Amino acid sequence: MDEMFTDGSILYSKRTFQRGFEEFGRVGPTGKIVWKRNNYIYSSSVTENAIIAHTPGADYQNDTIMMIDKKTGKTKSNFLLKSVGVNNLENYTIDKQQIYISDKNKLIAVRYGGKKAWELTTHSELYKATKIPIGYQQPIIINDNMILTWITCGFSEMCSWIGDDSYQLIALSPKTGKVIWSVPERVVGDYVTLNQKNGQIILDSYDGTVAYRYSDGKKLWSYKPTKSSFSIGQDFGIEDPDGKIYLNVINENNGVYSTSRFISLNADGSVAWTTTFNAGAILNLRGFSQDKKILYFESNLPYSNKSKFYLVDRGTGKKLSKGKYDLEYPIKNGHVSIERTNSKNGFNRATIRTANGAKIGRIDYRENEEIHVGPDYRVYILSDKLTSFSPQTRQSP
Repeated sequence: MDEMFTDGSILYSKRTFQRGFEEFGRVGPTGKIVWKRNNYIYSSSVTENAIIAHTPGADYQNDTIMMIDKKTGKTKSNFLLKSVGVNNLENYTIDKQQIYISDKNKLIAVRYGGKKAWELTTHSELYKATKIPIGYQQPIIINDNMILTWITCGFSEMCSWIGDDSYQLIALSPKTGKVIWSVPERVVGDYVTLNQKNGQIILDSYDGTVAYRYSDGKKLWSYKPTKSSFSIGQDFGIEDPDGKIYLNVINENNGVYSTSRFISLNADGSVAWTTTFNAGAILNLRGFSQDKKILYFESNLPYSNKSKFYLVDRGTGKKLSKGKYDLEYPIKNGHVSIERTNSKNGFNRATIRTANGAKIGRIDYRENEEIHVGPDYRVYILSDKLTSFSPQTRQSP
């Protein structure tokens, strides 16, 4: 499921057992295929009007970036990677106008028609002499006037040759590639949180969790727990409606990794609460209740395909007894509540509600099926086939 539309049509892609997809297309509101293509593609992303697809060539440099019309399936433009000086496409980001490609120690912006917009290079002499895997992280889109990237170094002993001052967090103009601001920062991991409400960029660094103001790069706050742990980082399971940050603290015991506690930070970096867990597994945030009072944590038990849910008061961090539903999570146009109705037969029941809580309908589905809710409240059940249901009740057999 790549995209769902208000008229009940969808974009889909069929994954292979290996890397990539073997078929992609569009299905109309009645289930009839509008168009499909059998190009083998490594990956694809969707813009407002097009699909951007990375297709293989005879070698990496002959891979192609195609821009495909979402309505017709026809190719609007394409270009070879070698035509813009890219050796191997691994990491990239897209926006409405262009694709941003991180390749070795370069960051290249290319218009979808194949015209290079700009190119940045970092540590040219060092890379030329040593081939240390230092380069740009694939950018994050802040808004139409700013993208965010940072200098990073791949897994290599040679990265120890690079001083901390070589690592920078950088805001760029997407049109020109010019630096808007840059600050010394060694980012850990591949993700950051954008708190649009408060204009903050929150990231995990070697010095803890740090927040910057994305308008000018001013450092707003930093937090590092005093109690030691194997690892600590942001949990990206939910986007908190008030801009709170949730840190997942993981410990190791005889080779078993498990969440020991979660720390909730307010938007100003102060600690809202800390909650300890003894689940014997890594927990992740999965959703929050429609009234925003309850958080839902899920643990996947080691050597088991079963999961367990934990309920926590979002305001205080207090663990709660199990409520009516096992899980709730927000969707763009409302909320979904899920309960297990018949664990023996492996069925779940999902209740679909609008943003103001009005019930649309409910549907039963098996635990090995995926559920997706469209903007018109159609429900799509995905297993070995794709089935669409109108907003009404479907009962289990």
